[in-house]
Amino acid sequence: MRSCTPGWPEIQPRVGKALRVCTKDAADAIAQIDSYLALIDRRPTRDDFDERARECLTVQREMLAANQDRRPFQSVRVEPAGWIHGDFHQFNLLWEGNQVTAILDWDRLRVDWLLAELVRASNLIFMRPDGRGIDLERLSAFGTGYRATRPVRRDHLGLAVDHWWWDDLCGLWPLTRHHDRGDTTCDHFVFSSDTRRRGWADHDRDVRTAFLD
Repeated sequence: MRSCTPGWPEIQPRVGKALRVCTKDAADAIAQIDSYLALIDRRPTRDDFDERARECLTVQREMLAANQDRRPFQSVRVEPAGWIHGDFHQFNLLWEGNQVTAILDWDRLRVDWLLAELVRASNLIFMRPDGRGIDLERLSAFGTGYRATRPVRRDHLGLAVDHWWWDDLCGLWPLTRHHDRGDTTCDHFVFSSDTRRRGWADHDRDVRTAFLD
């Protein structure tokens, strides 16, 4: 990330054009799901969170079992790489009128795959809050505008879409925080993630088309 003003120093050093990324193993994710299901079932009494989380885990396990052969890659070298915010979405923006005045929450700043953050942010920003899945029209318009400003190879973006979908399908971090750390502050993400996965599964082809075309 460089200043637009001549003579200003770099805020972050330059990075290489590409980097290597890995994907999660479905068998590992299923084993972790099974451990959480067993933990819930062993409890003498279960609260509302346990019951709802159990339903979400069961659906996630079924989705993983049905899609084990769709892992996009195990490890691959991707580009473009660069400095990313790490958690970019609408709730980390401050607005004044129609202008963004600040971007918050920079604790995840790192060098990573730029297109992976693009796909992740798009999913978070354009996910409808009422459970109807992602807003495909807005997603498509955003993607068209982004590519007009920063040209992106279609195969690179397609790989990033596949990576996000798979990473999300295997993702269990809110339950890890709940069960392994006793941190309940992110419990609501268990249910929003479930809604997102189901919405993508119901409209898989349309979501991918909205990203790529």
